[in-house]
Amino acid sequence: MTPEIFKKEIHDIFNKFTGIRIIFIVRIEDGYSLKLSKIDAAAMPKILDGFKRKLSEDIIRE
Repeated sequence: MTPEIFKKEIHDIFNKFTGIRIIFIVRIEDGYSLKLSKIDAAAMPKILDGFKRKLSEDIIRE
């Protein structure tokens, strides 16, 4: 995926979708693909806590 295609796909996601979304970059053979996940607003605090905890653990380990 070229940087231009990546920018266009991200731009299209923000123009077409509403709500809380998480964008995953998935490696497919020699390239990458964007996958979009819709997140329930009530679940977002727990998800963020999990991300923060994982980042802290990774930073402390490294």
